[in-house]
Amino acid sequence: MEIKEIRDILNDSLNPNQIFVDGNQSYLKIFIIDDRLKKMGALKGQRMVYSVLKDHIKNGSIHAISVRICSVEEWENGT
Repeated sequence: MEIKEIRDILNDSLNPNQIFVDGNQSYLKIFIIDDRLKKMGALKGQRMVYSVLKDHIKNGSIHAISVRICSVEEWENGT
């Protein structure tokens, strides 16, 4: 599974302000900038990401992911 394809799936499903996906097809680092997801809390936000990608994780096309979510203000302030 290509990085662009994963980014498009997450963008279409979550509609975040901004998203970065890095890694290879099976190990991904996902960084999302979005106030709505940030307000949900870390666990709920990560569950939303996992939920969107669950079929790809289940079939083995994605092996592991790391998710970080920050607010727009945190992104702008570099925190």
